[in-house]
Amino acid sequence: MAIDFAWLGNKVLGRELTEPECGLLASMVNETAYASGDTIISTGQDGGVLHIMRSGNAKVEVYKEGEERVTVADIDEESIFGELTFLNNNPATADVIATQDCVVYKLSRQDLASVTTAGQPQLAYLFFSAIMERQTGVILEQRVTLAPELRNQNNQGMPVFAKIVIAAVLLGIVYIIATS
Repeated sequence: MAIDFAWLGNKVLGRELTEPECGLLASMVNETAYASGDTIISTGQDGGVLHIMRSGNAKVEVYKEGEERVTVADIDEESIFGELTFLNNNPATADVIATQDCVVYKLSRQDLASVTTAGQPQLAYLFFSAIMERQTGVILEQRVTLAPELRNQNNQGMPVFAKIVIAAVLLGIVYIIATS
């Protein structure tokens, strides 16, 4: 199958991609199909890859020692996932398992960094904006979920995790802009 650049631009990146952008991404974005039950990302797997759910659904599971596996998130079509390991290049800390047949687009950190030297820094900006939008949604969702606990602890500030994620995304954007 070929990468659907119209879908990627309009549904994930927020605008139609130009021909030069599509040409550049054609050599960078890979497509992988997974059957229901397949593992898309494994705990401990090398980071540095951004995943985009083209079709299908998956779940994110973590395992805490002495406990059962816990589903911590669901991934639907048009969702970006694996963005934290993409940004920090650390190994994955959760498993992502297909809950139905899926098609996933993948983009490496090195490839995205190279778009700035290829004269397309705005393309990198689109991806970082999509990552930031995703993380903002996660933070808002966690804030609602954690609000009662925070009130119980008399902590009305933003969770430290949220601050770290925002700082990492902003540093990534600054890096891309500085190297362009």
